[in-house]
Amino acid sequence: MTGAGMQAVNSKRRSTAEDPAPLGPDSLTWRYFGLMVGFTAGTVPQLLQVMHPVLGHAVDEHSNVKEDPFGRFARSMGPIYGVIYDGPQAPETARTVRGFHEAITGTLPSGERYSALNPEVFHWAHATFVHGLIYGFSQIMGPFTRAEQEQLYAEAKQWYRLYGMTMRNVPETLDDFDAYWDRYVDDVLEYTPAAQWLLATFKAPPVPPPLHGFPEPLWRPLGRVIGYLAVVFASGQLPPVARDKLGLPYGLPQRIVHDVILRAVRWSVPLTPARFRYHRRSYAAWQQVAQQQGVRAATLVRRASARGRAPATAGGS
Repeated sequence: MTGAGMQAVNSKRRSTAEDPAPLGPDSLTWRYFGLMVGFTAGTVPQLLQVMHPVLGHAVDEHSNVKEDPFGRFARSMGPIYGVIYDGPQAPETARTVRGFHEAITGTLPSGERYSALNPEVFHWAHATFVHGLIYGFSQIMGPFTRAEQEQLYAEAKQWYRLYGMTMRNVPETLDDFDAYWDRYVDDVLEYTPAAQWLLATFKAPPVPPPLHGFPEPLWRPLGRVIGYLAVVFASGQLPPVARDKLGLPYGLPQRIVHDVILRAVRWSVPLTPARFRYHRRSYAAWQQVAQQQGVRAATLVRRASARGRAPATAGGS
């Protein structure tokens, strides 16, 4: 092997050895983030991301989301789940996700150059998932104690380290994160053209891929009902300041609808079989761990779902 080749191998070995530890089944993030009920509020991080003026402009210039909104979201979420659930391969998955953003550069209307790998921009996209995990899932699966929320935030920083981004701009504690979040919502987020388009799409969604071939005249009124429910539920999950910037009403009728949906979502989780309760990439990780421990994946998930018990210590079935 040439000297250059040996140097490349050694560099790869160093990179692997120095990778931050991936999250595992003993983490609260494993327990909650991969649950399919997260998609009931999936509109929230999407809206909050494109309300960032740089991210919103980047979506307009680089994304095919307008041609395929459902498919684009599904393709984006798979690798993000992988950063959490891919075990020893998670650092490689994280590098792949980061690589998706390398070519996303351009010029803002102000003339300022932008990059999706700008640390503040990249971290805001991550922060929208973190906030939903800590506070959104607390509404659905909790309420979480403050100690549990702080554990989730510590795990979120561990998850973020896998991307190889600088940690200098990452809030140190959950209290710091809360202050950072409020500042961004108040002072940075805008009703961007991308947010305007996305909100209109949520209100009148196209036929989703699983229903391909569904007659358009029949889908149109059904889609508007589904869109109304999705937007009302998102309105209840959005920060009030962001909701006001989007011009979304949230009076008594919307609160009642939101609460009914929230109750239905809560009730659905324990009634859903484990293999359908999690995203397929997440459940595959549970299956792999269960196989290593000699138990059924459903048994491991059930034990993980029991509050106050560590999922990684499951024994025989």
